[in-house]
Amino acid sequence: NQGMSAPHISYSSPHNITISSTHQGVFLDQSGSPNWNPPYYSVKAEATQDLSAHGKTIKGYFLYWGGSNVEYQHPGSYETPVVFKASNAVAKAMYKGHFASDKTNAYSSNSQRKLVQTSNGIYHTVYVDDFYYNGALVPAVYYTHSTSNSFSGDWTDDAVYYYNTAINVANPSIDYYDNHIYGVFELKDGNDTKIIFADDYIDPSNRIVVATVSGNFGNCRPVIAVTKDGSDLLIYIAWETGTSSMPKYSLLKKTVTSENVQVMVDMEDIENTTNSSKNLSVAINKGSSKRFHIVWEDNSNIKYQWKDYNISKFEHDKTISSGSGYDRDIYPSISLHKGDDPIITWQGGEYHHGWDYYTVLRYNHYIGDKDSWLPFRSYGTDSKISNINSDDDMTSIVAFRQGNGSNYYVKKDFRGYSSPQSISPAGNDIQVSNGDEAEDIKIMNYKIYSTLPHLFQKTSFSLNKTTGASDYTAKQRGVIVKGDMEFVFNISDVLLNGENILFKEFPDTIAINSLRDLNKVTRTEDMNLDNISELLFSHKYYVVNEEHVDSLLSEKDEVKFRVELLRSSDNYVCGVIQQMVYNKNNVENFGVQDYKLDCSGLKADKYYLRLVTEVKGDAEYFMGNGVNGIENLEKKSYEDLQVAGVSMPLTYELSQNYPNPFNPVTTISYAIPNAGKVEITIYDIRGRIVKTVLDTYKEPGRYTVRFDGKSLSSGLYIYRIKSGDFITQRKMILVK
Repeated sequence: NQGMSAPHISYSSPHNITISSTHQGVFLDQSGSPNWNPPYYSVKAEATQDLSAHGKTIKGYFLYWGGSNVEYQHPGSYETPVVFKASNAVAKAMYKGHFASDKTNAYSSNSQRKLVQTSNGIYHTVYVDDFYYNGALVPAVYYTHSTSNSFSGDWTDDAVYYYNTAINVANPSIDYYDNHIYGVFELKDGNDTKIIFADDYIDPSNRIVVATVSGNFGNCRPVIAVTKDGSDLLIYIAWETGTSSMPKYSLLKKTVTSENVQVMVDMEDIENTTNSSKNLSVAINKGSSKRFHIVWEDNSNIKYQWKDYNISKFEHDKTISSGSGYDRDIYPSISLHKGDDPIITWQGGEYHHGWDYYTVLRYNHYIGDKDSWLPFRSYGTDSKISNINSDDDMTSIVAFRQGNGSNYYVKKDFRGYSSPQSISPAGNDIQVSNGDEAEDIKIMNYKIYSTLPHLFQKTSFSLNKTTGASDYTAKQRGVIVKGDMEFVFNISDVLLNGENILFKEFPDTIAINSLRDLNKVTRTEDMNLDNISELLFSHKYYVVNEEHVDSLLSEKDEVKFRVELLRSSDNYVCGVIQQMVYNKNNVENFGVQDYKLDCSGLKADKYYLRLVTEVKGDAEYFMGNGVNGIENLEKKSYEDLQVAGVSMPLTYELSQNYPNPFNPVTTISYAIPNAGKVEITIYDIRGRIVKTVLDTYKEPGRYTVRFDGKSLSSGLYIYRIKSGDFITQRKMILVK
C-alpha cells in the first residue's frame, strides 16, 4: 500500500466507481477539512485536454474541481486530495475552453474596442468569462494574442487578467501604441465600481484605479485611446457614471521608459453630454495631430465632438444623426479614415408597427478643421449590431449582423463604398481590428448557442470580392429637416424584369448643402424599358418627431415629395407616380406602397426614376444611399399603376411660339422644374414693354400661355421669360 504516493490511474470520462468495479467502491468521509490528515484519495486532471463543442474541437485548460457530495483540499489545482461525502458522489474536472465563454455578454458592447493589431503584426483580444475563485465562479477578463501576424494561426493560452483578490469584472476595452496593449475594465468593489487602467495586459502588476463610481457596475462601459507626444504616451479614458451625472474622462501621461503615470485631467465631465449619454466610442490620431474623437448615444441621437491635446475644450460638437430619417439612433462605433477623418456606424431604427433597424454609416471629410459631413449610407435588414475599424491609409471596414443571423461587411476606400459582402462563419457580437494595410484588417465574432459554451470565431472574408450584390436591393432617401422634425421619402427595391436597378452614384466627398444639390442626385441609373417591361419599386414616406409641428412649422411651411419616370434622352417626364405634401395641417401621414408599373404605353428607350423635392421655408437637406436585404421582397403585394401623368421637366425651357409667324394669336410654351413666380413679357424691337402676358406663381411643370396681338402692328417682337434666376428670350413675327 503506497498511500498517497500511489500513481494515478487514467480513465476515460465518465468513469463510475462501484462495488463491482476494479476499485470495489470507495470509503466515505475519510478525513477532509479542516486538517486533511491523512487524505485517503486524490484526483488528478490533465492540465489541457481537447474538448468537443458544437461539432468543433477546442483546447481546454483545467479551471477547477466541481461536482456534488465531494470535498477538495485544493479545488483550483488540477491535482488535489478529495473526500467523497455520500453515495452517488460526483467529481468533475471543469475546463476553460480556448476562445470560449459561458457569458452571453462576453464580447459586448460594440462601442468598445476589443480586437487590435499592434505594430509588430500581432493580434490581441479581450473578453469576459467565468473564473473559479475562493469557491465560486465570478466573471473575469481573459486576454489572448496571436503568436504571429497570422490571424488564422495559433494564439496563446487564454490568460486571466485580474485585480488584487477581487475579480468580478465587466466590459474590458483595449487600444495599442507601437507593440504594447493598454486597457480598461470595470471592477466591482462592494457597492462601487472601479474603473481600472491596465498599463500592459501582458504585465498584470501594472494597474491604476482611474475612478470610483457609485453603483452602475456593468454599465460604465469604459473606453480607451492611446497616442504618443514625444517620449510620452497620452492615454484618454472615458466612462459612463449612470443616470445621476454626465459621463467623465481622464487623461493620463506616461513616459515610455518609466512606470510613472501622471494624471493630466482627473475625472472631468465630458462637455456637451447629459445624464442620458451612453455607449461612448473613441478613436485617436496616432500621428502628428493627436486629435481625440468621441461619439456617443444621447436620447436616441448620435453625437460627436473632438479635442486636441493642447486645447482644454472639446470642439465641433454635432448631432451627426440629424437628417438620417430614423426615429431612433443607437449603439455607435467610431474609427478614423485616412488617419484623422471620423467614420462612424450605428443602428438606425424606424418605428412603424414595430422597430426595424438598419446599419448606418457616415463619414466626415475634414478640410483643415472645417466639417464636411457627407451623405448617409444604410445597410441590412433588421440589423442588430455593427463595429468599424480602419487601416493606416484609405480603407475602413464596417461589419454588421442582420436579424437572420447573417454577418456582412462593407468596405470604404478611395473608390467609394462596396456592396455588402458575406462573412463566414456568422456570429452575434462582432469586432473589427485595425491594420497596417487593408489586408491586415480582420474580423472576430462571438457565436451564442442555445447550450454552453459559446464560441469565438476567426472569420474569413475577401476584401477583393465584388459579388454578392444580388443578396440586396438598392434604396435612396431624401430627408428635409426643419428644427427637430424630419420629413422622409424613401425609394427602394427597384426591379426591372427581376433584375436589381441601382441608384446613380455620386462622389462621396460631396456634401448636400441645398435643395438643388439634393434634386440633382436622387435618381436611379438609366434602364431600358419597352412596352412589355415589368418595373417594380417601393416607396415609404413619414415624419420624424411630428409632435413638434405646432412649435416648428408656420402656415407657409411646406414639404413636397414626388416620384417621376423620365425619358433619359430629353428628360421628358412620362409620369408622376406619387406625390406627398406635408404642411402644418398634415404631418401624420405615413405610407409604404409597392408598385408594379404598366409600361404598355412606353416606346423602347432609356428611362430613369427620380425623387423630386420642393420646400417652402427654411430647411436643411440630407440624402442617403443604401441597400435592403432581398428576404423582404417575397412579402410585398404590388399595386398595378399606369405610367401616366403630367410632364415634369428637369430644366427650364422656353419653346418657340406656334404658329410663327402668327396673325394675331399664338401660343407660347414653357417649362419650369421648380415652383416659383413666372413672368412672361412682350417687347417691341426698341425694347419697350408692350404687354405682360403672365405674372403669377406656378408649380413645376409644362405650361402654355396664349398671346393675342390684335392691338399691335405687324413686325418683329421679343418674348421673355423670368423665373427665379432663369431668364431667356425668343423672337416672333406678327404678320397682319
